[in-house]
Amino acid sequence: MKIYEFNTAKGVYKFELEEIKTQFHAHPAIEVDFSENGSFDIETPASGYQGIRFAIIYANVPHRVRSQSGCIHFLMLECTPAFLQEAVTPLQLRLEEDIFVEASDGDKFAMFKEIFQTYDKRKIPLSAAPRIQLCLAYLE
Repeated sequence: MKIYEFNTAKGVYKFELEEIKTQFHAHPAIEVDFSENGSFDIETPASGYQGIRFAIIYANVPHRVRSQSGCIHFLMLECTPAFLQEAVTPLQLRLEEDIFVEASDGDKFAMFKEIFQTYDKRKIPLSAAPRIQLCLAYLE
C-alpha cells in the first residue's frame, strides 16, 4: 500500500494498492477508484459490477471492492455530492445513482487526474457531521 495523502483537515485521502479484498463497509467519504493496468469488482447489496476500471461510490453506500491484479488508485473525499458533480461535469459524467462504474478502456486516467486536480484547486466543502468536525477542530 502506498499512501500519498491522508489529510483529515481537508477531508482528502489518496492511496493505491496492488491487491484488495474488502468486506462490506461504508464510510462518510465519497470514494473514487481507478485501475490503470487491470480491473476490479465492486459489489453493493443491490448489485454487482465485474471487470471495471473506474468507479465513484457515494458516501455511506455499503460496498466491497475486490481485485487480485493491477494497481488500484483510491481517492476518498469528504465532500458534498454537489461538489463532486461539479468536478465531473466537464468530463461529461452525470452522477445520478449511488455508484458510477465504467468498464471500457477509455481514458480513465485523465478522468481520475482531472478529479485529483479539481480538489487541489479549490477548497472542498466538507460534509462531515458536526460532531466529527468538532472532534477534528479539537485535535488541531
